[in-house]
Parts: sequence; structure tokens; C-alpha cells
Amino acid sequence: MMRLAINVYVRILILILFTVIGPNSHGSICKGLFSSGDYLMRGLERHIEEPELLRITKDLDPVALVEQAYLNLYDPKDPPKKSFIEREDGTRLLTMPYTSLNGEKLVKEMVIDPKVKPGITGRVRFSKNGISSDTNLDATWITGYRTAAKSVLMMLQMFGKDDSFRVRVHGGSVQAEHHIRMIRSYFSQATIEVVGRNSKSKDWLLSKGFKEGNRLSYVVQGREVPADVVIGITNSVEPILNQRNLHGAQLVIAIGSSSGKVSEIETSLIKDYQILVDSLVSIAGKGELALPLEKGLISREQISEFKQLLLGSKTVDRDQSPVLFVSKGLIIEDYVVVKSIVENI
Repeated sequence: MMRLAINVYVRILILILFTVIGPNSHGSICKGLFSSGDYLMRGLERHIEEPELLRITKDLDPVALVEQAYLNLYDPKDPPKKSFIEREDGTRLLTMPYTSLNGEKLVKEMVIDPKVKPGITGRVRFSKNGISSDTNLDATWITGYRTAAKSVLMMLQMFGKDDSFRVRVHGGSVQAEHHIRMIRSYFSQATIEVVGRNSKSKDWLLSKGFKEGNRLSYVVQGREVPADVVIGITNSVEPILNQRNLHGAQLVIAIGSSSGKVSEIETSLIKDYQILVDSLVSIAGKGELALPLEKGLISREQISEFKQLLLGSKTVDRDQSPVLFVSKGLIIEDYVVVKSIVENI
């Protein structure tokens, strides 16, 4: 009770100061109080860390949430906005805001540092009634969670309830952790192989409680076995998916390298795929599509949006040719997941 009373008192004090001083008079005080990096403002937010996130999301259906985000929220004529700011230290600040029809606000900020691996950190802030209900979550965790859900949703579109397929995941990050958990949850009989550049990625995943065996294995790049589904979640600047390790794959999901100049897949192979992307506005930021378009290997007419598949206006035939799903990620995915987390705290 004492802590609650203090929090209420501090919030009232901030509002009084803002009213009395005003946003335009002696602005240094207001700027200090209301800047995004201010410790006082951050102290008023609720921070939810990984252990609590795992508990809260245990009973959620993230795949259904992501599906509803595309069916109910995504408008191809008005895609969610984002902005990049180049900073003096060489990093880039990516900001993605979203406001729902009922006034709920979500802002995702991620700092991308090309000098560090994995090099992406950030927070997601969700608010229903101003600062009194702000919730602060780790952006990397949320991104991995909803991206894995979208991968599973795509696999359900391709394979239905049949879970006798083999999945290969290239990369050993938080994204890989979420993909293992999510695939295990929805396809209990699927075999999963995780491919890393070295043993470090394996050690990291083992530290998260995963064990080899029971249809889960770890291999070093170059020792892969054929798979029905291949998922790329690396930050490699060179293509890691080639004709050899994609042989026999019916579905390829490209999530990693977020640059219009970098592709996880050898560009010459793209022309052989049925192509889907979460949003056409993502094309410029994904080398898997931007590069073959630039070289004239494919046309924009060959690319369909994910929502078309969910609605049934677009179909794919895995027996005809393999399918490539370029999964960039939209802020509406973050919104439906974060909203459900907040509602289940």
C-alpha cells in the first residue's frame, strides 16, 4: 500500500509540474522530466522480463493472435509506418508506432549496432491510459515470439495437421529459441535440426533448457541433412542458403538479414519459388526480394501478400514448386501479442 501511495503521489507531482511550468516555459525542466531516457519516467513503467513473459504466454495461442492481426488489422493500402535515424555512434534507431482504434498505443524502438552481434536491442512500450498504465517489454523477445508464431502459421497453411515433416533452422539466437518452442507446441512429431556456425550457438540453446534427442539435434553449418522446411534467421552478410542445403525443401522462410542489399538465399534461386511476403512495403528492406527484382530475375507480379493466402484468394501448391515466405514482420504482430500479454498479467 505504501508503494502504491508513493507511485500515485509521484504521478500527481509530475502532472502538477507540467501544468504549472508548461511545456514551453523554461523548457529545460520539462524536457528533463519528459525525455524518453529519463529515469523518473522509466520508473513509472512496468517492466516485464523473460521469466514472467514465459509464465504469462504459457496459455496464449500466439498463432491465432498473429492470424487475426493480418485478417483484422492489416490494410495493404495503409501499412504500418516506421522510421530510421542514423546516430553519431554509427548505430541506427528504428521506431515503429501503432495506435489502435480504441486508443491503445504501442511504440517499438530498436537500436541496430552493426559492430556487435546479434546487434539488435530495444524495448516495446504499451499504454492504454497514458503513463499510468505503461508496460515495457524486451523487443528482441517479443520479436522472436511473434515471428515464430507467424512461421508456424505459414507451416499450418502448407502442411495442415500433418506433423511428420523435418524442419531445419539456421541460426542460434532468441529467434531459434522461440522457433523450437513454438514448433514443438504445434507439431509434436516434427523433427527439428538447428544449424550454427560453431558450437557457441548450441551451447547457448542448451543453456535455455533444450536437450539433444527426441527429434531435436544441433549441427555445424555444412553438415545439414535435407529438410522439408528451412528457416533462415541469421544476420549473415553472405547467403547461407544455397542449392545444396535447400535441396528437397518445400517451404523456405527467410527472416534474418534485414537489408535490401543482403540476402540469406542465393539470389539466382529465387526465380524457382512461389513467393509470399508479409507486406509489399517490406520488399525494399529484404534482399531476398529486392536483389532479384533489381536484376530482373523476378517481377513484382510474382509476389503475393501473406494475407491473400490466409483469405484464400492466393493458393500455393508445394507439389508444383517450392514456396518462399519472406517474413519481415509488422508492428501489428507486436500489438496483438503485447496486448494479450498485458491483459493476462
